[in-house]
Amino acid sequence: MLGSDLAGSLRPHLGGRTLLTPRRAECDLTNEASLMKYLGNVKPGSLINCAAWANVDQAESHREEAFKANVTATASLARYAADHGIALLHFSTDQVFDGKKGQPYAETDTPNPLNYYAETKWLGEQAALKHELTAIVRVQWLYGRTRDRFTPLRHKTEFRAFQDQFGAPTWTEELATWVIPLWERGAAGIFHAVHDDHASWAEIFRFVLATTGWTAKLREVRTEDAGLPAKRPHFSVLSNAKLRDYLGKPSLGGFREPLRNFLLGNRVKK
Repeated sequence: MLGSDLAGSLRPHLGGRTLLTPRRAECDLTNEASLMKYLGNVKPGSLINCAAWANVDQAESHREEAFKANVTATASLARYAADHGIALLHFSTDQVFDGKKGQPYAETDTPNPLNYYAETKWLGEQAALKHELTAIVRVQWLYGRTRDRFTPLRHKTEFRAFQDQFGAPTWTEELATWVIPLWERGAAGIFHAVHDDHASWAEIFRFVLATTGWTAKLREVRTEDAGLPAKRPHFSVLSNAKLRDYLGKPSLGGFREPLRNFLLGNRVKK
């Protein structure tokens, strides 16, 4: 989802450069020989890693696959970038934090993953940051063309939503408007790319229903009652102050207007 949507947003910014988006058959990130052969052939001028094992619950029972995708592949990309003196832009997650702080996390806060997915993403961050030209972008609750979290509600009569998980949904098209300047300027370090505000999943889905007029009955539940294989942080809200300062923006806006535009079929204004 992130890779395909970001690629579409990147193309107008290439300035004559070529954007390569290889499929697994061309380049298996979890196979270092395959990865290095591909990179050696194409000789990239920079790397953007949108790939991940992102199924949080399945990571608990597919640990080897999750580790290869989120740690091994990231370490290989970072080594290649360091060996060739090129920039690496890598995406991570709010879930590296345990959610116990009670206020938005800054980039300088120490991660404490609660589940195996988050643990692999934190290890991947550490591997990537061994290369000084790496930018880590932590994101949260992404949605986009190929992973639409919301419109399936149109056909439901009842829907469960968590009342005790807080964050902000982020449209991949909106995220691209923040991330592309990081790539263009060769940013390095960790950045939290999120909206200014936050809400619970239950509040977010109430907003979706009010915006669309869909009639699904919303049933609010607690995370601990859902019986999920992986633990989730309750308050993994991220502070975007560092990214706002870097971009010279007083605000990155709230999540409601982009979500409304997505639901109503409007595009992000470039």
